Amino acid sequence: MKKKACALTFAAVFAISIFSGAVALANNCGNTAMNWSFTAAGQTYSTGGRSKTDTTSSWMHCKTTSVSGYSYQARVIARKAVSGTGYDVGSPTYTFSAGQTKYMVNYVREKGYSIAAILATATRNGTCAVTTDWSPDSI
Repeated sequence: MKKKACALTFAAVFAISIFSGAVALANNCGNTAMNWSFTAAGQTYSTGGRSKTDTTSSWMHCKTTSVSGYSYQARVIARKAVSGTGYDVGSPTYTFSAGQTKYMVNYVREKGYSIAAILATATRNGTCAVTTDWSPDSI
């Protein structure tokens, strides 16, 4: 009798979580490669927007920088369309250097948007080429 009750309870909780949307799946977690060439402190680059399908963190990997020890800052912004104006949604700023990978907390979906992008900012003067991969959703 206890086994049947446990099994029924588990089945009910599972069904409720599935039908209420409580199970979160990262749907848009494929990587997009980006290349930037910073030349001056404060210079910014933005990726094109990608669909943000859930509330997971975004993900970015700084593969290389052409200047040893160079770092830049990046945060997730929202867009209403794939290109165009970016909107600050209060996402934290992260510092990246060559070889670093970070999960980037953001509030794109929570603020009512469905498209995310990365806004990267140079932290110092001098030319530096940067290669990255990023994803709006993470696993």
